[in-house]
Amino acid sequence: MRTPIIILAIFSTVVILATGFWAKLSSLVLPNTTWGLYTKSFFENILAGAHGTIIDLFLVGIVLYWFERRTEQRDKEAKANSDRSAAITRHKETLADLRLYEGSDCPHRTLTTIKRLLALDSQDFPCFEANLQGMYIENLKLTDKNMIAVNFRNATLSNTTLTDCKCDAANFIKAEFKHVTLENVNLNRSKFCGATLSGTDFSTCKIERADFSDAILRSAIFKGVDCKGVNFKDADLRSVNFKGAKNLTRKMLLTAKNTDHIQIDVLS
Repeated sequence: MRTPIIILAIFSTVVILATGFWAKLSSLVLPNTTWGLYTKSFFENILAGAHGTIIDLFLVGIVLYWFERRTEQRDKEAKANSDRSAAITRHKETLADLRLYEGSDCPHRTLTTIKRLLALDSQDFPCFEANLQGMYIENLKLTDKNMIAVNFRNATLSNTTLTDCKCDAANFIKAEFKHVTLENVNLNRSKFCGATLSGTDFSTCKIERADFSDAILRSAIFKGVDCKGVNFKDADLRSVNFKGAKNLTRKMLLTAKNTDHIQIDVLS
């Protein structure tokens, strides 16, 4: 594209200069000489026609440049999409392989892979049985994920949001929640033994047969939650909100370590 532009620029410059200095040019080169049709008026007509040619070439050049840029942009986007698709496929395969990997770096690699998938705006990857043990997980937002049996043992979750996730049988033993948001998360049969969960809102979650033994649940919210089979043995339930909780029994609360100032309805 550069060569045609240079040629057009040179051609336009010559024509414009010849037209601008035509009085001097014609008096020097063609004072009154004629040869057949080659007269002053002939060359004047050529210069006039050359201006039309310049305009036509300029307009055509603009159209061709626009098409070229559009093609380049389309090719660039296609390559970017292809690279993104290839990267997503590669990271999904890595995540699947890590479920069978038992190396000490497994949790770190797993978390890194999940973050890379999220950075690529991929939302349809499963992370069930993922090993995130002992990791510091910050500013992570997971939506509609299969997280069954994920291992969060000894992990710290900070400013993390789980929405519509399936976390059945997940391992949160001795995990710590810091500003964690749980929205419609299935936590049935999950283990929170010894976990620090102060202020966590479980009101939209399913927690049947979950194990909160030895957990710190101060000011946690269980409003309207079905507590069927939940274990609160030796848990710190100070100021916990159980308003509207279902299948919560006196026997369950008697096993807790601390039930001071809890908010509760009539127990069965």
